[in-house]
Amino acid sequence: MIRNILLAATLSALALPAFAQKPTSDWVDHKGTWAYVYVRNDSQESLRLVEGTIYDCVEVGLGCGSTTTGVILRPGETLRIATVTSASETCTESIDDNGKRGGECQNRPPMSFKYNYFTEPYPKRPVAVQPQAPARPSTAGGGSSASSGQSERQKELARQTAIQQAAKDKKDKADAARRAEEQRAADAARAAEARRLEDQRAAQAAQEQAERAAIEREQQLAREKAEYDRRRAEYEEQQRRQEEQRAAAQAAEAARQEAARRRVEADIQALGEQSQRDQAAVRQLGDTLTELFLGSSDSGSDSYDRHAKRRGIHWNGYTWMLDEGYKWVHPYDDSSLDVRWAPGRPHSQEDHVFAGPREGQWKAEPGYVFVDPDDLFVIWQPGLPHSEAPNVIAGPTEGNWRPAAGYEWASRDEGDLSVRPK
Repeated sequence: MIRNILLAATLSALALPAFAQKPTSDWVDHKGTWAYVYVRNDSQESLRLVEGTIYDCVEVGLGCGSTTTGVILRPGETLRIATVTSASETCTESIDDNGKRGGECQNRPPMSFKYNYFTEPYPKRPVAVQPQAPARPSTAGGGSSASSGQSERQKELARQTAIQQAAKDKKDKADAARRAEEQRAADAARAAEARRLEDQRAAQAAQEQAERAAIEREQQLAREKAEYDRRRAEYEEQQRRQEEQRAAAQAAEAARQEAARRRVEADIQALGEQSQRDQAAVRQLGDTLTELFLGSSDSGSDSYDRHAKRRGIHWNGYTWMLDEGYKWVHPYDDSSLDVRWAPGRPHSQEDHVFAGPREGQWKAEPGYVFVDPDDLFVIWQPGLPHSEAPNVIAGPTEGNWRPAAGYEWASRDEGDLSVRPK
């Protein structure tokens, strides 16, 4: 630290007595990224701050250059001559999740600088002039002229000294004015830089606010879109259910009409069968009368066998016929009337109905249900689970199948009903 160099030089030039101890003390007060340089007058007389400089600056944002000058320090008075800010004030710093410093401030060296200043006594002491011993009176004739010449030299010396002092004072005033102007310019530059930094922070804050507003707007739009999609899905699901209900109602109405038609047909068929039985009874009566009047060797037993009730077959007036759900045990032996129940055999009159595993039991094909327990008429039931293919349900249209919720078709083949989880 260089201090009081100019003071010592000035004291030597003016032939002034040196201070018994250091006239000033100085120190630096650090507060975060700011540093303040202070000077205190420790002497018993006033001092004027002639010049000061902040130099060898490292990572300094503002404050490097000339310090405050031209200020009078009274005995014991303290003055802040410089304010220095760190360059980290102007960089963008970021901290990660581990607390590590990043951004533009990462790996920057700490702020450092040097300073010096120069003082002089105030007011300035006059230059001491050594008194001249009085000239002895001379009896010679040239004594008065010698005394007059010495007086003229003293006057000339005093005049030259006054001229030099006036020139020095004028130079000091010019230097002080120049330093004051430089200080004002430096203060104006610091103020402009501070305003620039403030404007930069304000612009950055406005940009961050605009970005946050844009993000919030995007999130709001995403929420509104999700709500719209949810409501649309609910509406489509409601429409689908209503369509299935209408289709089911139409199918049920068609089934009731078909059941009524089949009951009418059954009544007509029953009447026809009754007519055939009546005709068979008439023929039997005719056969009986023929046997009574003409006689016959073995026709009586055949007639009795034709009209006897047999399991799984019936006589239609001309030949023996299989009942629904039965098949011949010996299909190629015309003399054998043995039959058995055939599970899985389709009903010849009722669509989508087949023989069950027990004799006399009938079952509906997958996707169909019986309308009336006493009738074999069936209808398509949307939403009914498939009896053989797991996780497959009946679609809204007859013969259409679709995967249950949470499943998809495992194959693209139309006849393959295997599914897999989504």
